[in-house]
Parts: sequence; C-alpha cells; structure tokens
Amino acid sequence: MQISRVSPSPTWLWITAACLALGPVVHSLPAAAADRFRAEFEGAAAWQTRNDFAVPGDLGTRVRIDRTGSPAVAAGRVTIVAGLGDRWALRALAAPLRVTTAFTPSAPVRFQDVTFPAGVPIDHEYVFNSYRATIFRRFAIRSRSELRLGLTAKIRDAKLELVSGAITRVEADLGFVPLIYAGARLASLSSFALDLDIDAAGAPQGYAVDGSVRLMKSLGGSVELFAGYRILDGGADVDRVYSFARFHYATAGIAFGM
Repeated sequence: MQISRVSPSPTWLWITAACLALGPVVHSLPAAAADRFRAEFEGAAAWQTRNDFAVPGDLGTRVRIDRTGSPAVAAGRVTIVAGLGDRWALRALAAPLRVTTAFTPSAPVRFQDVTFPAGVPIDHEYVFNSYRATIFRRFAIRSRSELRLGLTAKIRDAKLELVSGAITRVEADLGFVPLIYAGARLASLSSFALDLDIDAAGAPQGYAVDGSVRLMKSLGGSVELFAGYRILDGGADVDRVYSFARFHYATAGIAFGM
C-alpha cells in the first residue's frame, strides 16, 4: 500500500489564515445553535458521473467508465462535533464509499504489470473511504445564524481493483490530505434552517471537493431532521496513478445535540 500526500495551494492557506485571524472583527459573540456536542447520521443515494483512471498514471491505459443510467449506490457518513468554548469546535467524520462496475473494454487495458484483453468483461471496484478531523471557528452573523471556517486533516483510504477471470490487480492508496473547511447556517425564527458545508483544496497534481446544502427541520430541543444535496469530486494525476471521480448525492438524516 502506497502512502501519499496532496498539499493545498498556498493561496488557500493564506485566505484561511486571514479569515481565522479576523474572527474578533467579524463578531465576538457565540453563535446560536452551537451545541456543545452534536452527532449527525446521514444516509444517501449516490450517482457516479465520472470514473476515469489509469495505473500507472503515465503509462497505463486511460479508462473512462460511463455509469449513465446505472442505479444509485448506498452511501452514508457519521459526523461528531464537540464544542471548545463559545467559538471553537472539533469535528470528526467518517464517510465510507464503495462502487462496483462491470465493463467490457473495446481495446486492451494495461493496468499495473498486466494487460487485460479487449472484449473480455472486467469487474472494477472503486473504494474511497474518507476519515477527517477538523478544527473550526464559529462567527455569529445574526442571532440564530453563523459562519464556520477552519482546517481539516483528511485520511484517504482508496482502492482501484480490476478482476477478469483469473487476473486480479489492486492499486491501494492511503494518504493524508489537508483541506480548507467552510460552512454556514442560515436560520429564521421558524423551525427551519439552511446549512452549507464544504471541505476543499487544490494542487497542481489534483483536487478534492466535498460540499453539501441541507434543509434542517427542528423537532424540538436539539433534534433535527435534514435532507439535501452533496457533491463529492476530485482525484490525482501523478506518475503512479491517474484517478478522478465525481458523485452526486441525495441525502437525508438526523442530528442530535446537547
């Protein structure tokens, strides 16, 4: 298993550092609805609209799998947020993802040290498990609304596997990726709120984006139901591997706070 690291662009780092430093200027009051502890359980139907890969990235065959019209795959994630005083918080997130696709190449496919022949079906498994830890700061913008800015440390557990007959090849990758985190909660006097959330970074060798927009419905106390949309997009183009994927999610779940 290879261990790799993708760094965000210096520009994004400077922007984030400046936003964090300007916290007292934006607002010094704690935001409403900032629970000391919060747990979210999200389920989703995910549609993959991009699946491009080559192994090795510079010598392997570029493959583009078209999943148009394919059924959605089940996905989910668990998020825990712990408050650190009035303005700072820690977030821990686990988001496993696995997709299996069968395809028949019209031309030979070189993958690692073997060549899969044309016209023979191949089972392709794509795994992208994401584990993240985030520290962020809250900025109150109205009595019940807030902005969130921070930094995320992400562990990416990824795998590309091709199986055809007796031939099996696996390209596994365990890597650390630093991301920029931003979010906002826009609440009214009703029981509804709009929550936006994103982890993202870019570098010459690739990029990563995980963003969502959700409608939150309070059930009273600190319990909320939510539903919304999420996009997961990104990949890397390096000598060892070329891999880019994009997913669109329809999400729903429940959140508990205290």
